[in-house]
Parts: sequence; C-alpha cells; structure tokens
Amino acid sequence: MKKLLTILSTTALTVSLGTAASASGITNSVIKAAADNTSVNIIYNGQLLTYTDAVPENINDRIMLPFRAVLESMGADVDYDDASRLVTASRKDTTIKFTLEDDTIYVTKDGQNSEIKLDVPMIIKNDRTLVPIRFISNALGMQVGWDGDCQTVFVVDADSYIDTLTKDVPNLMALTKKDTASYNTSLLDLLLNIEESNPSDTKTKNMSVGLKLNSQTADKILSVIGTVNADLSDSGNSVTTVKDSMLDIILSDGKLYFKADLDKQLFDNIISNNLKNQLIADTISSEQWFCIDVNKLIDTVLKDFPENIKNIYKQLFSGDLAALNNSSFPELINTMLVCDGDATLQSAMQTDIMMDTYKVMDKYITVTDNSVEINLNNDFLREVLIIYGIPEEMTPQILDMLSLNMIVSVNYSEKEADSQMAMELSLNDKGHIVNISLDMTQLSKNVENLTPAQIPENAIDLTNLL
Repeated sequence: MKKLLTILSTTALTVSLGTAASASGITNSVIKAAADNTSVNIIYNGQLLTYTDAVPENINDRIMLPFRAVLESMGADVDYDDASRLVTASRKDTTIKFTLEDDTIYVTKDGQNSEIKLDVPMIIKNDRTLVPIRFISNALGMQVGWDGDCQTVFVVDADSYIDTLTKDVPNLMALTKKDTASYNTSLLDLLLNIEESNPSDTKTKNMSVGLKLNSQTADKILSVIGTVNADLSDSGNSVTTVKDSMLDIILSDGKLYFKADLDKQLFDNIISNNLKNQLIADTISSEQWFCIDVNKLIDTVLKDFPENIKNIYKQLFSGDLAALNNSSFPELINTMLVCDGDATLQSAMQTDIMMDTYKVMDKYITVTDNSVEINLNNDFLREVLIIYGIPEEMTPQILDMLSLNMIVSVNYSEKEADSQMAMELSLNDKGHIVNISLDMTQLSKNVENLTPAQIPENAIDLTNLL
C-alpha cells in the first residue's frame, strides 16, 4: 500500500508539471496580487501575505523583503538586541543571526553551523531591515521565486505544507502506517477491459488484458512469475491475441531481469509464416533472460530531476519493500516538494494543487485497525475539478461526460492482507464513448523460510538500447 502511495505521489507531481490549471486558493491570491500594481506582493504557500508597515520593495531590480515582517508571517520568532544590533530569528530547527548591514548571515540548523554571504547587501529603510529574496531560500531551505507580470514573490515552504497536511489528512496518515513489509508473498489477479465506440462509424474496438502474478520477496530480492492474456479486437474481429504468455521478473540490487514469450506470440500474430521461420528461430527465445540497470536508466531518463526524486524511483525498483515502509508519507511528500531551483508561479500552483488534492482524497478514505476502504466517485471528481480551477457551475456539464466509480478494500490480519479493487470509468464526448473497467484481487501473506530467486548469469543487458 505504501509503495502504491509513493507511485501515486510521484505521478501526481510529474503529471502536474504539464498543467496550466490552478488551485482556487492561490488563484485568488494571484488575482489580488496582479490587481495591486503599486507594490511587491508575497504569496506564501498559496496565501497572499499582508503587512501593516514595512512592505517588500523592488530596489534597483532587486527584490528586498522586510525581514521581521516576512519571517513572523511564516511563524518565526524574531528578536533584536539594540546594543549589539544583532538580529536573531528562530523557526523550528533553524536559528538565524546577523548584524545590521553586515553581508554575512549565520545559520544553525539541526545543530550544524553555516554561513551565507548575501549576493546584495541588506539595507535599513524607515528603521526596517530589508534583505534580498535569495536570503530566505538559502537560510530556510524554501523555494523562492519572482514573477514580474504580477509583481509577486512566490514562496513554497515544504515544511509548513507537511505540517498542515499531517493534520488535515488523518486517514492517509493512518493508511501509510500499515506495515506491509511483513507480507513477503503475493498472488495478484487483474483484468482490464477497454471498449470504444464512435457514432461516426459502426465499428467497436475492444481491448482486454489479464494478469496473474505470483510474487515473493526474500533477502531483498523480489521475484514475480505469472501469465499474461491479451486480446485486441475491431468490430468483433480479433487483431492481436496473447494467451497464457509466461512472464518472469526479478528485481535485485537496482537491476531488473525478465524473460517472456510475449514477443514470440506477437510475432506469430503479426508476421507471415514465411518470414516467421527465418526471423524467430535464432532471435527470440522464451528461455532467454534480459536485464536492465534500473538505477542507470533512471539517472539517464531523469537526468534533470533532483537526486531526491530519482532516489524514490530507484527505491521502488530496488526490491527492498522494507525501506519504503520505513519512510513516512510526509517524508515522501517532502522529498518531492524540496527540489532544486527557484519557485515559479507554475510550481507554486502545482504544489498547492497537490496538497489540496490529498486533502480532498482523505475524505473518501476510511481506515480502521483491520481494514482500509477507498471510495472515489463523481463527488470526488467534482471537488478535484474545482481544485484545478474549473468553476463549480461548470462541473455538472463535465460530469455528464465523465463518470468514475472506484472501490478499494483491504482487510488485514496478522498473517495476511486481502485486497480488492473495482473501477469503472466512462467518457462520453458527443457519442464517442470509452468505457474502462478494472478488477483486481490480491492476497498477500507472510511465509517463513523463503528461498530467494537465483539471479540469471547470462542475461542480455538492454540498458544502453533504451
């Protein structure tokens, strides 16, 4: 379950990178900020900050923030010693000290001391200390950015988001505390059906995929043995069929090993007999193992991603489920939020959307000591649409075209966990209809004295081909 949440979390963050939609809270803040062209504004975790005296200023194309006002708005305690002109600010595990008009900030975080040289000097104006925007980012580990179109500083404070999330999503918190690492075997049965029809023609396309997978984890080696069945048809005529294709997968030490006769069956369907005899005999064998260096592949494909994001994906493919279970949900979310680089209008909106979506999802989850139930329906969709900036009055029209019903239930005992999922998703755009159904059952058990899978010795490395 925790691995599923990790995948959902990383996927939600990745998908949100491409959206131009915006959460309602930060939208209102941006509108207010854009309407005020007379001064610089600060939006902190989706909320527009207000000040009574000192305000942010743009001085010689440098954004200068009122130190005390900004830090107090973010929950810090600020103290000033007039005799030594020493300013001290404390917030959670971080303490900041500096002398007025000095160019060095002294930071103590988690007992570790460091110094920060300001890229531009602080200034004193109307008895108020103004510091450059970069200071907050460097000293407090926040993401800070500037948008000139609406004269606004955007601050993304992951720690504060996580504190709020921990309080606002009690069911998700309880769900992630379920220790699934103790279940070292699993039997999965999954059936996916997709049906598409279009009023412009009389054809109906169908696709079904079935998986039966038996997995086990021993000595941090995850092995999966199973079968794949698939059928693609067009107006009742079968196009491609795969029956009981054998599939073997082993995950160990950052490498994925696999063998299958799926390719051979697809060749049988697609290539004529004359060519088949020439091509298949020497090139395709259901007994041949292949491997992919997952860690190397992740480093290549996600080369522009921060290391903490890449490490989550590597952990997912490591076969060490216990490592994932030892990471709390807030830690996983925090890892995704604290990325390298500056905040932007887009990234601030994306973060706000993700946090609001988790809060909504929490309402549709019920967790007890021995069970979990997740029920996502059109009410959930309506709330998510509003988060993504869809006006509430437009949601009925969208929900006439889009329908969701998904129920997930898990019952736990000391030795096993019984999981079931049923989902129906329907899309109807002027008679162009797509119906998707997914049924899954999974029985996980704790079995003693498992023998770890043997790592294939002669696997062909495909990493450099991908």
